[in-house]
Amino acid sequence: MNPEKWVFNLLLSFLFFRICTSIDTLTPNQSIKDGNVLVSSGETFALGFFSPENSSRRYVGIWYNKIPEHTVIWVANRNRGIKGTSGVLSLNWDGNLVIYDNTRNSTVWQTNASAVSYLARLLDSGNLVLLQGDRGSGGGVWQSFDYPTNTVLPNMKLGLDRRTGLERFLTSWKSRDDPNTGEYSFRLELNELPQLILFKGSNRMWRMPTLLGSAKAEDMASSITQVNNCDEAYSSYTLINASNPLRIFVNELGYLKMVQWVGRWVEFYSVPGDHQCVAYGRCGAYGFCDPNNGQDFECTCLPGYEPRSTEEWNLRDTSGGCIKKRKELSMCGNREGFVKVADAKIPDTSKTHVRMNLSMHECKDECSRNCSCLAYTIAEGRVGAICITWYENLMDVKSYVRRFLDGGLDLYVRVDAVELAQRRKSRRLKQKKVVVVVTSVVLTSLLFIILVGWLVMKKRRRETNIKQDYIMLNKHGYMAPEYAIDGLFSTKSDIFSFGVIVLEIMSGKRNRKFHHADHDLNLLGHAWKLWMDGKAFELIDPVMEGSFPMSKVLRCLQIGLLCVQKSPEDRPTMSSVVVIICTSIDTLTPNQSIIDGDVLVSSGGTVALGFFRPGNSGRTYVGIWYNKISEQTFVWVANRDRPINGTFGVLSLNRDGNLVIYDNTRNFTVWHTNVSAVAYSARLLDSGNLVLCQGDGGSGGIVWQSFDHPTNTLLPNMKLGWNRRTGLERFLTSWKSTDDPSTGENSLRLELNELPQLILFKGASSRVWRLPTRLKRQRSAKAEDMAGSIFNGTVVNNLDEVYTSYTLINASNLSTMFVDELGTLKMVTWVGKWVEFYSVVRGAQCVAYGRCGAYGYCNPNNGQDFECTCLPGYEPRSAEEWNLRDASDGCIKKREELSMCKNGEGFVKVENAKIPDTSKARVWMGLSAHECKDECLRNCSCLAYTSTAEGGARAICVTWYENLMDVRRYVRRFPEDGLDLFVRVDAVELAQRRKSRRLKQRKVAVVVTSVVLASVLFIILVGWLVMKKRRRGIDIQDSDEESVELPIFDMVTLAEATNNFSDTNKIGKGGFGSVYKVIFIL
Repeated sequence: MNPEKWVFNLLLSFLFFRICTSIDTLTPNQSIKDGNVLVSSGETFALGFFSPENSSRRYVGIWYNKIPEHTVIWVANRNRGIKGTSGVLSLNWDGNLVIYDNTRNSTVWQTNASAVSYLARLLDSGNLVLLQGDRGSGGGVWQSFDYPTNTVLPNMKLGLDRRTGLERFLTSWKSRDDPNTGEYSFRLELNELPQLILFKGSNRMWRMPTLLGSAKAEDMASSITQVNNCDEAYSSYTLINASNPLRIFVNELGYLKMVQWVGRWVEFYSVPGDHQCVAYGRCGAYGFCDPNNGQDFECTCLPGYEPRSTEEWNLRDTSGGCIKKRKELSMCGNREGFVKVADAKIPDTSKTHVRMNLSMHECKDECSRNCSCLAYTIAEGRVGAICITWYENLMDVKSYVRRFLDGGLDLYVRVDAVELAQRRKSRRLKQKKVVVVVTSVVLTSLLFIILVGWLVMKKRRRETNIKQDYIMLNKHGYMAPEYAIDGLFSTKSDIFSFGVIVLEIMSGKRNRKFHHADHDLNLLGHAWKLWMDGKAFELIDPVMEGSFPMSKVLRCLQIGLLCVQKSPEDRPTMSSVVVIICTSIDTLTPNQSIIDGDVLVSSGGTVALGFFRPGNSGRTYVGIWYNKISEQTFVWVANRDRPINGTFGVLSLNRDGNLVIYDNTRNFTVWHTNVSAVAYSARLLDSGNLVLCQGDGGSGGIVWQSFDHPTNTLLPNMKLGWNRRTGLERFLTSWKSTDDPSTGENSLRLELNELPQLILFKGASSRVWRLPTRLKRQRSAKAEDMAGSIFNGTVVNNLDEVYTSYTLINASNLSTMFVDELGTLKMVTWVGKWVEFYSVVRGAQCVAYGRCGAYGYCNPNNGQDFECTCLPGYEPRSAEEWNLRDASDGCIKKREELSMCKNGEGFVKVENAKIPDTSKARVWMGLSAHECKDECLRNCSCLAYTSTAEGGARAICVTWYENLMDVRRYVRRFPEDGLDLFVRVDAVELAQRRKSRRLKQRKVAVVVTSVVLASVLFIILVGWLVMKKRRRGIDIQDSDEESVELPIFDMVTLAEATNNFSDTNKIGKGGFGSVYKVIFIL
């Protein structure tokens, strides 16, 4: 072989091997500079230099490589950031990893391995390890898993290595932009029963006891391992399904979070979270926390204990905890016992005793023998039964909610003899109540089942009748359904017959004898199905293919379908059909024009454009109106502020592509569009939008549209709001009067702020009505007095535009929204006539903006003769004016002298409220309900907040800092949507509200009990009447039977008549005995 070629191949192979295989490993002769990265072999993790958001300092860290959202899970030099981008990471002469600055003279960070390592490798687990030997064959001497920062990854240990004294624990970042060691830490506390503690400094914030049973994440695929032996004590977790990354971390705010990547980081566990009982020691020593205890306060005392200070508990201050009810009564050999607290998070195990392999009875005896034992529990652990006993303060006990990472056990608390007797008596009474409730539920369920059965039978009978009507309709091929079924005839009946004939001609099939293998529809139903599926060409008779343009054939099919619509009102008139057939009426080209009397009609015949004169006016305008309905209804006017005198106007496209309205001389321009690009056609769409298009057939796109310049009407899919790129604002303005479409004084606009809202104005600045942005998930809006859903609303707010619009759920119904000349916002739908299903009526109770003034609350159903009250913690500014029904001055704080800044204040919920004016509100994204509350509580200027978060989810938080204006009770009627508003109140108001709520709950309990008893008595009475009626019927039947006179024979007579029951007289044998022939001589 040629030596030069041999050397070249060797060098090429060597270089290829180095490039393709060494990206996860760092050797002593290599270094990583800013901009270079190590990537693990499976490309799961990467290591390199990075800067946190809004920080100029550089750090060496490890992050997920395949996830688009940059997520750092470990930082080497977290407490010594590098200024500039000249840092270097390498292995020094003694085998330690070292980070140098640009001079290589200053060591920023280094490992502390005692043995010499030969390479550093980044593993797919996210662990950075130093290895000895060639290619790491000598084992590891240091790993990043032993020095976690704020994140614990799968298979990473959290705890203590008893052999080396190394403790592995998490510490938070100082802030999002600063990975320095923060004040929050997550550690494994060592004692007889280790437990994980979340600290803030040295204060305990949250605690997780050792999981004594099998540990699982209830909603995610992960499992926990806990080890406690002579060598080490630690907790770790593994993923059952490793395809989705999962991590646990402590954030800069002190929240321990568990998140998983499913296209984005989804949080499914967070502490301390929204749960009221998460904080450590929420209810103090011997306290018990249960948010579902049926009371307005989550804290109670453990059995046998009572609050140390009742006054402090009334103010929700439980720091003093609980004390024994009867201190003088001994619990040592004095007939004491234990009361079970079911499914409890066991108390703090810092000073407990653990005994292995004891039964439940033995564990109880062990605690009973020691008079200092306050409680015990027993659990099935991994090495047998475990008995745990407590001898000091029972701290941090709460009701168990089955959610990872908690684990519930039955806790048995020692109580005195008096408490034990009272508990047993209470349990017997509770059992009796349960029996009563169960009986009531069973009786109610029976009534409900009977009612449901009746409704189902009624529905089936109705469906049978409908099916019969459908069969009858199929028997009449050309008859309109209203004539075939109800005998109603009109000119629209002929239109139906015409449509049937058109469809028969186009398909080459008869309606009566039509049959399809896939369904039982007739020709009309089959045609509609193909049209809705976008397969209308399958209906066309093959003979017609190639003989006519497909566009015209489809137009004829569309005409036939329009004519055979079920409702006569939806069918076009014959004159409209002629116009549709004879002309291309939806498009205007440069060589065409429209004069007074001509119209453009959209392709579906829904809307028309032309000249019109409103009401009694002699002036002429160009506008768009609905074409298929009998009542002419205008939805847009072009020259609304410059009408034409007379009837000689002309609408056409001029040479620069703009739509222009001329007077009869064509010398005076009345109105024109303002596009800069040349348009080649104007088209009226079925949506009611008039568009100017470029290119042949509109292929060049839209350069202008009437939807960008609305008048008084908002049509489906029309946007109301701002285009931030161009500065274009779309808003509605009313007509001056029913005869004058000129710009009126009333307008509907979208007001821009952090949370945009729709405002109905009178004049330039006077607010008449307000609609906040919908914060909850959009729902179909239902008309209160109409059948079925009408439309869905949409709100968009991004960098390009902010707007609101709506779409119709059933596009066959014509529905619209407009501002009339009186300033009333209305929503109407066409059902043979315009039916109004929503109206903002000026002057109606609680509709007018700020009806009850600042800090006022409007509720027309408050049971009083005046709809205005004040928000919690406020009172009328002037009682005299309120007595005169004048609430314009609003309300003021009840106790001005009492501070609401870290003085025991809290929040009172106002349910289903229309949230206050958001002109100066603040919006926080991605906060849970608990975080939203904390955000408002931290700022003493915050007056109220609301949140859309449900459960532990994170959503939108809104806070208010100035006048709470235009708050009212939400009535569930579109387009409004209510939220729970939390108003800040002082400590006195908070205590009074809680006391009032307890009294109200007692009244409700009395009423419910009365209703249940009355229902039971009613059911018993009905049953008694039914049984009485049945007995009466039986008595009548018995009396009828008794009235039939039948002869009675004695035994001697029967024996003689049957010849002493001779077999010769025996006829046969039945179920009641033998039958004999008798002979009587009368």
